[in-house]
Amino acid sequence: MQPDSLFGPQELSHKGKSPRAQQGYDVDSPLPQESKSVLTPPLSRNALRIMTSAMFAISIVFLFRLIYLEIFKGSEYRAVSEENRLRIEWIPAIRGLIYDRQGNALVSNEPQLSLQLYPKLLPADALKRKEMAVLLMRLDPRIDETIASVITNSSNSQDASIPLLDSLDRKNAVKIMAYSDQLPGIQVETVLGRFTKEGESLSHVVGFMGRIDPESLKRLEAHPKQYQQNDFIGKTGIEQYYEETLRGTPGRRVVEVDARGTVKATIAEESPVHGTDLTFSISESLQEVIFSALMREVRAAHSSGGAAVALDPRNGEILALVSAPSFNAHTFAEGDAVYTRAIIGDTQHPLFNRAVAGQYPTGSIIKPIFAAAALNEGIVTPSTVISSIGGLKVGAWFFPDWKAGGHGLVTLRGALAESVNTYFYIIGGGYEDQEGLGVDRMARYASVFGLGDKTHIDLFGEAAGFLPTPQWKEEEKGESWYIGDTYHFAIGQGDVLATPLQMAVMTAIFANGGNVVIPHLLQDGAKSYIKENLISRGVLDNSAIDEVKKGLVETVRTGSAKSLAGFPVSIAGKTGTAQIGGDAPPHAWFTAYAPSHAPEIVITVIVEQGGEGSAVAVPVARDGFLWWYQQRND
Repeated sequence: MQPDSLFGPQELSHKGKSPRAQQGYDVDSPLPQESKSVLTPPLSRNALRIMTSAMFAISIVFLFRLIYLEIFKGSEYRAVSEENRLRIEWIPAIRGLIYDRQGNALVSNEPQLSLQLYPKLLPADALKRKEMAVLLMRLDPRIDETIASVITNSSNSQDASIPLLDSLDRKNAVKIMAYSDQLPGIQVETVLGRFTKEGESLSHVVGFMGRIDPESLKRLEAHPKQYQQNDFIGKTGIEQYYEETLRGTPGRRVVEVDARGTVKATIAEESPVHGTDLTFSISESLQEVIFSALMREVRAAHSSGGAAVALDPRNGEILALVSAPSFNAHTFAEGDAVYTRAIIGDTQHPLFNRAVAGQYPTGSIIKPIFAAAALNEGIVTPSTVISSIGGLKVGAWFFPDWKAGGHGLVTLRGALAESVNTYFYIIGGGYEDQEGLGVDRMARYASVFGLGDKTHIDLFGEAAGFLPTPQWKEEEKGESWYIGDTYHFAIGQGDVLATPLQMAVMTAIFANGGNVVIPHLLQDGAKSYIKENLISRGVLDNSAIDEVKKGLVETVRTGSAKSLAGFPVSIAGKTGTAQIGGDAPPHAWFTAYAPSHAPEIVITVIVEQGGEGSAVAVPVARDGFLWWYQQRND
């Protein structure tokens, strides 16, 4: 008979077989001692009561913990969860463009690939980070130990992305993207790069951009333009001075990301506001003409460098602002290590903007100021004759003319044309019966013409120059002021210092008939850049300026700048040769304007240790005037 059910009565009725035999044990084997009793005694009622109470207490604890987490901490943990899912991204504003006076774009905004690091997505394990860094260095040779250390040392708590490499090569970018599963937190992104026009002539004017430094970020953390860590910011030139206008206002977007940081969807977005395009008075072509001419003379004279300024004397517009040698702003801003080291280590200091920050003894180009001052103070008249016999002897000291034997009898006009030192020694410091201006009046007039103070051009880094005084000499050098100091001051030697820009503004005052202009790069027709008129203010008489202008015309017609005498338009100017001591050659100066009867352009040039201004600086100005003349008559 078949059993009715598993474990039915028939199974239990097998005779002669113990339960262990049914399980496959040998019936003749003795039972193990420890298995004599296989039944567990039932729990007592007290034990059950204790176990039930414990389970109830644990349940109560869990219930209260759940209530605490949900009600009191729920919003906090939901926020953390949301942060892990959502990411706020800043959308940079398109930066405003920079145009020259002819409408040529001097910069551009172009897409480029950037390698970005998101620290929050990095593995916490140091070994894995090191493996990532080694892999990246293998994929792109530009990734060096410095960049690799950013990956290994970044904190996972940092929210903002960190740029590892700008202008990423496309081929290397593809390689990196192919290994994305081994590079958590590393992403290749497309960003707008700022590209300065190729070449070196405009680098000091336009400037360049770079990553914002911690000090600037702290200063701008509450700025309405919303600066963020690792933003680009203008570092020099126009890019720096007009940073706020060019920048625009960035936008924001909230995106949903997966565990690898890959964007899955955009939740919300606030569009950026584009920066403002700006047009400047600079002429790209004139800038290049003067830069090329200046570099030619710098090399020929084995000079350390030079500078040139061209401006419109009618309104102060800067037409060219040149410093040589220069550098390629785009290559430098990209951070090319070899190029950057070469530029920074160059003993000619190509990063230094000599046009606005270089301070030099003026040499003879300061003489027009003291000529006008002497006329204005009645020290001399246009017909006053002074004898130049090679210099002045005062006690044991001799103050020479540049021409051995002197220039003979000269009036103010001839003294300017031939740059006669003796004439200016006497009108500056006096001699025998001839009264001189004296150091105080000389300093006052030099100040009126803009020396010793910044011109307030719209560029950072401008120097103020320096005007010496007896008090300064006593305090700084512990020496008294001597007549020799006054004589040196009168011919632009000694301790007087000025920038090329200051001397261009000084020249513009003579060119325009007494107006002190504020030199500027931004074209703004609604604003007047005439600071004051020295004649209407009562500082100078119009006749004094007119008489000096005649001397400046004579300088070109028959004097030290007569190499320009055959120019199609009449030019007025002044040469200068500034001694710097020792065996070093003097600085070569030339400042001039044209046309002489109705000036439209001033050009001021200096070649450091270039020798004679007439031989070295005049040719640079000539090239600039030629460009202006051709443009004017096209």
